[in-house]
Amino acid sequence: MHELFGSVLDHVSDIIFARGSDGRILYGNQAFLQLFAPTRQEGIIGGEQRDDLISADLAFFLADDVAPASEADLVQGITDWAGRLRTVRVRRRTLEMRPGERLILTIATDMSELFACEQALVGVAGRLREWASVASHDLRSPIGSYVTAISMIQNDPESALSAQSRQYLELISDSASNVVQQLSAMIQRERGNRQKDEIAPDCDMNLVLAEVRACLAPLLAQGGVILDVARLPTVSGDRAALRRLFLNLIEYGLRRRARECPRMVLRYARLAGEHRFTLEDNGRAMAPEARDALVRPLRDGEPIGAGIGLAECQRAVARHGGSIAVDPLSAGGCRIEIRMPVLAAAREPSVSQVA
Repeated sequence: MHELFGSVLDHVSDIIFARGSDGRILYGNQAFLQLFAPTRQEGIIGGEQRDDLISADLAFFLADDVAPASEADLVQGITDWAGRLRTVRVRRRTLEMRPGERLILTIATDMSELFACEQALVGVAGRLREWASVASHDLRSPIGSYVTAISMIQNDPESALSAQSRQYLELISDSASNVVQQLSAMIQRERGNRQKDEIAPDCDMNLVLAEVRACLAPLLAQGGVILDVARLPTVSGDRAALRRLFLNLIEYGLRRRARECPRMVLRYARLAGEHRFTLEDNGRAMAPEARDALVRPLRDGEPIGAGIGLAECQRAVARHGGSIAVDPLSAGGCRIEIRMPVLAAAREPSVSQVA
């Protein structure tokens, strides 16, 4: 039976391996073995894991144990022995082989191309929005001048225009006026989106976290921090507020990062009619004053200072009818849990979405 499964799984492109209760790797297909140098492939199965011989993100990929009951998949970045960075969607499930014997099965699907496409899409969307804003401002003034010029021609007593020419000018003036009104409405909507939070029914959290990761890419690279993000849902929410929420939380976590092998993990689970996001790190514990700023509302008229970003996190969560809390029992780092109610307008996440 083992030979049958092996002959099938060795030809699967997904990375598949199984780990026993003692932490030893009992099985790995060819795609899994290719993560390691050819000289080390024979000692991986059944041997002791040597974290000093592989990259930090690959060691985390091998050792992390996700609770199967949460059904929370992770999207991780791993580096193989040749230095190639690959983005994979990781699913882990626990199998009870016999009483007292547990087997953890891991299946990782390579999503590097999809991840690169989404990153490019985020960049293109940002540039398109910027171009539309600039174009609407730049076009409104000259088109408005056309309307004014046509009006001056029509009202000039020395203008000798036929009835048909006057009709053409009226059509041109009306069309130009409509364009000016549309551009003005675009500008007004843009200003309103910046000044007023709006709850949208199709806020894709994968794209929100992709934008956050793009903003923090220099800090992540500088600190050598591994940031793994679960496959996230589409929610009813304000995209800008949610982006600020996770941007502030992750940025604050980077300040507290561990000196050796710093990492952060954003997990997701849908439980009892609510979205539950959990941000974990292995850095220093959160200071009491920071925990206070995170969980209490920002008072009107309060001066801007230390903790203002964390207070904004609380405001963003409250805006969505949720709650945020710091686990006081978290050992060896910090664990922040965000809960948001599931609204009927939100769509379920697509299997192809990543963060």
